[in-house]
Amino acid sequence: MRQSCHPVLVVVVVTLCGLVTATCTTDPVARKQAYYASGNQYFTEQKFAEARIEYQNAIEIDPTFGDARRKLGETYARLGDPNNAMREYVRAADLLPDDVDVQLQAGTYLLAANRAEDAKARADAVLSRQPNNVQAQVLLGNALAGLNDLESAVTELEQAIQLDPSRAPSYANLGALELARGRRDAAEQAFKRAVTLDPKWLVGHLALGQHYWAAGKLENAKEAFLKARSLNAEDPLVNRTLALFSLATGDVAGAEQYLKAVAKARPAGTLLLADYYMATGRTKEAIAQLEPLATGPIAAPTGRRLARAYASLGDTKKAHTIVDGLLARDAQDAETLLLKGQLLLADGNRDAAFERVTGAAERAPNSVPVLFALGKLQASRGDLDAARNSYNRVLQLNSRAVPAQLELARLYLAEGNADNSARAANDALSNEPASLEARSALVRALLAKGDVGEASTHVREMIKRYPNSASVQSLHGLLLLAQGDFSKARSALERAVTIDKNGIEASSGLAALDLAMRDFASAKRRVRALVDASPKRLDVLLLSARVHMAAGDGATAEQDLRRALDVDPNAFPAYVMLGRLYISQQKLDAARAEFEALASRQPKPVAALSMAGTILQAQGNLALARERFEQVMAIDQNAPLAANNLAWIYADSGENLDDALRLARIARTGLPDVAEVSDTLGWVYYKRKQPADAVTAFSESVTKNPKNAVYQYHLGLAHLQAGDTGKGRAALTRALSLNPKFAGAEEAKRLLDGSGSERP
Repeated sequence: MRQSCHPVLVVVVVTLCGLVTATCTTDPVARKQAYYASGNQYFTEQKFAEARIEYQNAIEIDPTFGDARRKLGETYARLGDPNNAMREYVRAADLLPDDVDVQLQAGTYLLAANRAEDAKARADAVLSRQPNNVQAQVLLGNALAGLNDLESAVTELEQAIQLDPSRAPSYANLGALELARGRRDAAEQAFKRAVTLDPKWLVGHLALGQHYWAAGKLENAKEAFLKARSLNAEDPLVNRTLALFSLATGDVAGAEQYLKAVAKARPAGTLLLADYYMATGRTKEAIAQLEPLATGPIAAPTGRRLARAYASLGDTKKAHTIVDGLLARDAQDAETLLLKGQLLLADGNRDAAFERVTGAAERAPNSVPVLFALGKLQASRGDLDAARNSYNRVLQLNSRAVPAQLELARLYLAEGNADNSARAANDALSNEPASLEARSALVRALLAKGDVGEASTHVREMIKRYPNSASVQSLHGLLLLAQGDFSKARSALERAVTIDKNGIEASSGLAALDLAMRDFASAKRRVRALVDASPKRLDVLLLSARVHMAAGDGATAEQDLRRALDVDPNAFPAYVMLGRLYISQQKLDAARAEFEALASRQPKPVAALSMAGTILQAQGNLALARERFEQVMAIDQNAPLAANNLAWIYADSGENLDDALRLARIARTGLPDVAEVSDTLGWVYYKRKQPADAVTAFSESVTKNPKNAVYQYHLGLAHLQAGDTGKGRAALTRALSLNPKFAGAEEAKRLLDGSGSERP
């Protein structure tokens, strides 16, 4: 028998239900309104997490509750969750088609998410009801032009500058935002209509100016920006925009007044002014701006800038002291860890620098400056795959990060991948059409590709704009060298050296010319003068070593390479060159020692271990060679050289034939045009007693290199294994005619004499 409620409990329950209607009422309309009212209260109190829950409760009761969805979108925006904010604003806009504000909010978020067509639809919907709505006109213009909001564009440009302060003084055409990819004329009309409808709306003039800037109409852009400033000369965004515009269009001095206005409007603006002074070489003025802020609320950003300023003046001790003090207050701050790493790197302590920068990346995996610095360190350590990943991640976060695109272009070119190098350089040039550095990178890639025609077009443009640039004259000389015009090439390269006697590219070109003319004495004198002038300059020592190796002076080349390693024990090209020098001198033990030493310094020593294994294989030490190749495959399962050589070792011993076939196929995928790789694959098939497949593979090797006696011999063996005596004897006879003393010649003779049989 069920007992009745205690009378006191009944009173309490009734009272609570009266106070908390949303919980106890059965009326869904009342409940959702109660949740909505509660959410509004929390929102007013800036308790956004609690407000979100209340709005969600209201929507759970009624998914078509448009007002609740609008407020939920605003709440997500306050919580820093733009994706969910966009979703709720769009749903609210669908439910509240007559609410102009929510349509504009939805459109703005859609545009930021690169959904320009959807954003345009929202703007059109508002303009169909309110043809003179200024904000809708601006949204329409932005959607038509494919533009993001100006604040984000300016912030991204400033971030791109900070990646590489050494490039900051030029700010090479940052105004070419490359955002206007849509209907430019229609967009321009929309922006113009916006400022016509409301001539005093500052944002409208900024948007119009941004459109002109992206379209390359610089005078119109400046006029629009100055009009915005006439409306409010103290507005920080207006002044930031004008400062960047001035820098982008070459008016470096003119930017100062706008940056001073930003600094006056808010303390954080002082940091931008200090950055400007640092970038233009006015370090002491930067320090004067920063010192008063060092103990204020922005102490960490100020301290980092102060440390950089003192380091640039040579006071590294003070720089370290400032940074160590910042880390003592917050040891987890990624930007400060990055700076500490950069200071350590400048001190020559590369391992400690890498540790700090790696720590910074772990704490800030989406920081563009941290990832960029990490990529440069990874590249310097020889971990090129990791460096590429870091640079590509930078570009995912900021597509205008030109320094990352240029680093990728250099990496690809160094690896011999001219196509990807040209692609990366082209991307950089699209972002900064006036950048000499980007165009130069593209020319180098084009020359490496053999595309002399397109390279010539770019070089002509560069000479026209920068006739007194040493780097431009160097590239002109290299272009002429590629065209075979040695006389004019020498003139251009000598002019480059006259402009900049320390320019390594021009000196390399002149040395190459001397070597091509067999004038070894002049080539050696040229590089020796460079070494005497800069005895600890790594690139000079490496150039000298290359020249002396080409001239047959191995002793001097070795001396230069040893000096290079004294300058930088992690100079990976020096190890590689030293190893190759020893191989050419048949000093295989010494060569292997260099590659082993190189492997010990690299996190993923694929190339170094592959070379060490190849030398061991040539020396007949198959056990150790096999061990090295197996190490390589554990690091990179697609390493083609190691896969090929390991497949041969397995097959030749008759072991692991399944693994040998897998490895041979990996090698063929990575090196499809190399005859030796086809030969290895054929040898594996031969050992597996698959003669038809072996004949196919060996035939490819013979086609690629028909004068190789060993390949003809292997083809003969495969034909004999297949039972085709005629073709087998023909191939063996061809092998002996090419080289009567090749390895296997005696067996070939026995088979032809009938005294032997094809090998198992």
